[in-house]
Amino acid sequence: MNKPRLEEIRPQPQSSFYMLHQKRPTPRCFDFWHFHPEFELVYVPRGNGVRYIDTNISHFQNGDLFIIGPNIPHNTFYYGRTTDDSEQYIIQIGQEKIERIAETFKEFRQLKELLTAAETGICIEHGSKHDIGSLISEMMNRKPALRLLKLFEILGEIQRSPHKINLGAGKLVASTKGDMERIRKVLDIINDGYQNPISTRSVAKELSMTETSFCRFFVGTTGKTFKTMLNEFRIQRACNLLLNTNLKVNVISIRVGFNSIPHFYKSFNNVIATTPTLYRKKNLRKMRVP
Repeated sequence: MNKPRLEEIRPQPQSSFYMLHQKRPTPRCFDFWHFHPEFELVYVPRGNGVRYIDTNISHFQNGDLFIIGPNIPHNTFYYGRTTDDSEQYIIQIGQEKIERIAETFKEFRQLKELLTAAETGICIEHGSKHDIGSLISEMMNRKPALRLLKLFEILGEIQRSPHKINLGAGKLVASTKGDMERIRKVLDIINDGYQNPISTRSVAKELSMTETSFCRFFVGTTGKTFKTMLNEFRIQRACNLLLNTNLKVNVISIRVGFNSIPHFYKSFNNVIATTPTLYRKKNLRKMRVP
C-alpha cells in the first residue's frame, strides 16, 4: 500500500468541473489511495464491493450515491468491486466555486450547509439515490452550461433529501508512508475478518508492534480506538443486513461478529442512536415511500 497520492483534477475544456462516466476500469482507476481538494460526487448505477473512505469501510451496491469531502483519502470504487459488471459516474468540483455561487445567489445559500455536512462524507440512501442518480446520468449529454445548471439542481436535491447518512470520515493524521501502510493493513484485517473475533493484541502482532504502541498509534492517527472502529464497521454491516434480508436481529448480530446479543444492542444504539428493530422498521417504511 502506498501513501495517499494527491490527484490533480483538471476540468474538461469549457467546463468548471470534472465529470467522468465509466463502464469499465482504466489505469486511472487503480491509483487506489488518493485525495484531492475538490468535493467528489460518486454514483454507482451498477456494481458491488467495498468502499474505503478515510477510516470508514463499508460495502457499496447498485445505485449507491456518495459525496466525499475535500482532502479525504479514499479509494477508487473500481478497486473494491466484487463484480465485473460495474459502472460509475464521478463529478469533482472545487469547494470555492460552489461557495462563490452560494454567496452570490440567495437561492443557493443552503448549499453551504450541504458542503459542511459533506466534509466528513455523505451517503444518500433509499429512493432519493435513484432519483438523483437519474439526474446525474442525464448530465452526460448536456452542453457545458446546461451541465452546470443540472449540477446545481442535483446538489439542491441532495440538500433537500431526508435520506442523507453522514459517514463520519475525517482526515487521517498519518505523517509517513509507513503509517499509511499500517492503517491500510488494519482496515483490510477488519474487512476480511469482522465476522470472527479480532483482538487488539492479534492486530498489533500482525503489525509487529506491542499492544500499547499499536493503541497509541491507532488513536493518534485515526482519532478512534481499534475496538470502536471494528464495532462501527460491524454495525454498518448489520444495517445492510437489516434492510436487505429478513434475518432475525439475533442472527444478524452473530453474523456480523458479535458473540453477545446485549453487546450488539448496546453498540448499535451507540452508533445509530436507535434499536436494530426500530432502524429496520423506520428505514423500510422510507424505502416504500415513492
